[in-house]
Amino acid sequence: MSVRVAINGYKGRMGQELQAIVDGDGQFEVVAGVDLALGGGSRSLSEIASNQLRDIDVVIDFSLAEGFQEVIKWCEKNKKPLVSGTTGLN
Repeated sequence: MSVRVAINGYKGRMGQELQAIVDGDGQFEVVAGVDLALGGGSRSLSEIASNQLRDIDVVIDFSLAEGFQEVIKWCEKNKKPLVSGTTGLN
């Protein structure tokens, strides 16, 4: 069974690196990629259909500091673990 992951900041450099590592690994499955900073039709975690995120095991966050509060609130509300590599937090 694979670990189901949502990547917040997936269009960024680290998000793309995570996606590349996960692809073909077999141990992880990216079920959602979220990135508000770069536009292009991306949505926040709270805007993605709940059934898509219901069974995720963890959110990995490499977003911008400005969006971190939304991610942490979503994870708290939905009782999902969060691993964050976001820098620039106060």
